[in-house]
Amino acid sequence: MTNTVSTGRRLIFSISIILSILDLTNSSHPTNPNTLQAPSCNPPTNSTGITWSRCPFGLDPNAWYGLTDASFTFIQAVEQCQTYSAELIFIEDERIDACAFDAIESAEVFDEMILFSGRYFSTFNDWAWCPDDKCDIAMDYQNWRNDSTSSGNCMGAYLNDNVFGDYGWVKRDCSETLVRVLCRLDCAGGTDSPVTDENTTIMTTTQELTSSGPKTQRLMYTVMMANSYEYGTVYDYVIDDIQGPIKIGAYQMPYTASQPSLVYNYALSVLEIIGDYFVTASTEHYFMDITGAFTRSSQTLFTADAYSTMVYSENVGTICIGGLYGKQNVYIVTQNPNWPEVYYSQKYLTNIQGKEYKYFGVTSNEDTVYLIAGGSGSTQIQSINFEGVQNLEAAFLDSSSLTLLPFAFAFSFVFPFVFSLALSLDRISKHVFSLQRR
Repeated sequence: MTNTVSTGRRLIFSISIILSILDLTNSSHPTNPNTLQAPSCNPPTNSTGITWSRCPFGLDPNAWYGLTDASFTFIQAVEQCQTYSAELIFIEDERIDACAFDAIESAEVFDEMILFSGRYFSTFNDWAWCPDDKCDIAMDYQNWRNDSTSSGNCMGAYLNDNVFGDYGWVKRDCSETLVRVLCRLDCAGGTDSPVTDENTTIMTTTQELTSSGPKTQRLMYTVMMANSYEYGTVYDYVIDDIQGPIKIGAYQMPYTASQPSLVYNYALSVLEIIGDYFVTASTEHYFMDITGAFTRSSQTLFTADAYSTMVYSENVGTICIGGLYGKQNVYIVTQNPNWPEVYYSQKYLTNIQGKEYKYFGVTSNEDTVYLIAGGSGSTQIQSINFEGVQNLEAAFLDSSSLTLLPFAFAFSFVFPFVFSLALSLDRISKHVFSLQRR
């Protein structure tokens, strides 16, 4: 029987989207996701009583999300959003839902419903989106909370804590609805003023980092499923500084999982899809190439476990850190293809320090892997230096020289290189984006 691990209220995952970004050039410098093209308009200059934000990582690159300070009825909410040349938000897919979560979580609005434009029609026994005076948008995508017993003909988002697993939709009678509202301003309508550099800087919600990195990247991500027996989707985008994200494809996962681990393997030019972060019994390990074709890994060294953290090192290959059963283990999952074959009994490297084994933030810069925090209250940062490693024996010896950095020092020292740390500790924070890059 599959053993599913409870996520708990302290889970530190952000939007439960795991991202794997690879450069489409040979440069090894990371690119700041906030340098992606800004929305082509600004929110109205007379916007008062509302807080505007951009969705991170270019998930909805040409739109603003505004959360009102005051409470409104449904009709008032539609009219209020229109005063900003925006619409009362409707959720067409997981991408927009993730952006809505981010806007609510960023404002730290918990334990209250935020109004969306969904309405229930008893005549048709169905829901539809009503962002304006028409209700002609079908509610094909839905995300109702499993624990909600609410009912009614209006609806909205509800977030218990700053965790995507505690986010979902609830119902409420429209006659009893007087709540804060989420508006979405789609700049494609061209009703607002052009963006200026000054306003872009002001509206940015994560710290800008200077980078000479590549202008084009590939973005691959999944969205956490409600259950471990559902087939998720791998979304694939190309991102550049001119057009923003361009969707290449959406590919159904080759196995069921609530949240698989993703890591890009540069040596093999494939996305590795491994196990299930919340399930101890998932042994699955697949490769996805740039065409969206899946192949089961024939030489995987992965051991089924929950809370396993995956990261790629150019010198060593894909490695796994921690886990419910693995604890402080560090081992090779997919070896460097230029090495002699690594057998199961040889895969283990030196353990990490401390007692933490889950909820890590992880990234790599050149030959060094950075492991950030872990657990619900840890502030430590460790680094593993694989510089000069050319074989298994050297990998084992070098990983024994783990560096445990004081948090304040590590933050200032690592920050210029590891912008995923900046993101996880900034607005998106409290959760972890797993950003693998070259």
